[in-house]
Amino acid sequence: MATREGDRAGSVADRRRRGRRRFRPCDRPDACCGAGVQPSRNPHQLSAADQAAVVAFVASLGPGPAIPDADLVGAQVAQGGLLFRENCAACHQAGGAGAVLSAGRSAPSLAQTPPTQILEAMIVGPGAMPVFSGLDESDRLDVAAYVRSLGTGGDPGGASLGRVGPVAEGLAVWAAGLAPLVAATWWVTRPKRARRGSPS
Repeated sequence: MATREGDRAGSVADRRRRGRRRFRPCDRPDACCGAGVQPSRNPHQLSAADQAAVVAFVASLGPGPAIPDADLVGAQVAQGGLLFRENCAACHQAGGAGAVLSAGRSAPSLAQTPPTQILEAMIVGPGAMPVFSGLDESDRLDVAAYVRSLGTGGDPGGASLGRVGPVAEGLAVWAAGLAPLVAATWWVTRPKRARRGSPS
């Protein structure tokens, strides 16, 4: 596995956990490693022990981002939700369902994503995701707590509808509301239509 300056424990652990690899350098960025290429998830080729050994070796090469401590005790879910909507929802949507981005890329769903992986992503910025240097450790823990709550909080308001946002929810409400109105209008006007169709 090739390494580069800045590849340390947190960065390598994030890619190993996701089953993703960096693109190799090439002469045609638009063809093999440019903005139009979405890194894909691949089956893990290494066992958990081997992955830990690779991460430990890379960490020994020099300073860099370490694997974050995902201790969410005391983290503020409400504050994390605010930060998530300000910094993450544009790509991942407010419910963490993910979305299609430009140039053939996509933001993955965050359902069932472990807190450690959420923290690593904010620190190292995998793929098209930026590094959120403006968030301190407390902020990142709050965001991770909010993301974890998305997978455990259920849907107290009703059906989740895929958690894809207000467009689908609005469409469902319109469909559910208009169908009874159309049926009621048809039923109420039946006698009138029958009289019009009867011979005089």
